[in-house]
Amino acid sequence: FGFSRNLISGVHSLGDAESRILYVPSANTGVIYNYSKRSQNLLQGHCNQISCVAVSDNKQWLVSADSGNDSLVVLWNTV
Repeated sequence: FGFSRNLISGVHSLGDAESRILYVPSANTGVIYNYSKRSQNLLQGHCNQISCVAVSDNKQWLVSADSGNDSLVVLWNTV
C-alpha cells in the first residue's frame, strides 16, 4: 500500500503485544492494516488529502482531518 509520507506523525501503531495493526494515511483515505490477519479496512470520508492524524491512548479512537475548501474532521472507532 502507498502512504502519504509528507504527513508528519501520520503512521500509527494500533496493535498490542498480540496483534500487529498499523494505521497509515493514503491521500484522502485512511488504511488500517492488520499484519496478523493480512487484511485492511479503508476509512473513507475525506474529500481532500489527510493532513493531520491523532490516536487516543487506548488506541480505540482515531481522529483525522483534511484541509481544503470543504475541510473535514472525522472521529473513527478503530475497534
